[in-house]
Amino acid sequence: MKKLLKFSLSGLLAHYKVSYTNTSKLTYSIPTFTSIEGLLGAILGFDKWDYHIKINRENLYIGIKVNNRIDKLMLTLNQIDFINPIPKKDNKEEYGLIKERNQIQMEHIFKPSYTFYIYYKNNPNIYNDLLRNVLNRKSVYPLYFGSAYCLAQFEEVKEINFEEKEINDNYENILTVLPFDKNIDIKIHGKKLFILQENIPYIRDIDFTMKEYKKVIFNPLGDNNGIECKGNFYKTEDDELIYLFGNQNDKIS
Repeated sequence: MKKLLKFSLSGLLAHYKVSYTNTSKLTYSIPTFTSIEGLLGAILGFDKWDYHIKINRENLYIGIKVNNRIDKLMLTLNQIDFINPIPKKDNKEEYGLIKERNQIQMEHIFKPSYTFYIYYKNNPNIYNDLLRNVLNRKSVYPLYFGSAYCLAQFEEVKEINFEEKEINDNYENILTVLPFDKNIDIKIHGKKLFILQENIPYIRDIDFTMKEYKKVIFNPLGDNNGIECKGNFYKTEDDELIYLFGNQNDKIS
């Protein structure tokens, strides 16, 4: 059996800015894959300018599980007025002080909690460094959910065995976020069931421009209750059926 790293993070607030919003900033409901790169880079101590290269997405597989119900709220934050942020030099007492600010409405996730499943296919060195730090609940840089003031902390951390699981007969509940993919047969059942579909940042280029987005679906109440599937998945030693996003049609072998 193969091994993967499973760890949970929780916090008070999260904000993953939706790219097409401006003055009123909305948030994705789950961590984007590019922000998960940032979390792994912070744990390993990679520089902010090249962590997305060192993380090596070619060999990385990621699973995301929503633990808490996704509740969103709007907060008004004072942002720096970049048009005229600093008083002129003739006012020596105030020169250099930021006086003007704009109040911006920002959407946040309240009390977020997510579990991440991390597997490296051909990079044992980076996986072992990540494993050592996470099991010791150590991060070189602070962890946060999208924005620097949305701090995150470790909850459950462990390394677990897992194996491939092909589901062809009966539909089964997959606990993690799923791709909106023709190769997965998805059945949604239950009265008044609310399912979210989002198109979230997936891979960025070396110059930080977004290269690919991924359409995903999940139950915002957690555990993907009401979503059952047939297809190729993975089963952990905790009897969890999960999906891992990666290369080669997300299939490890």
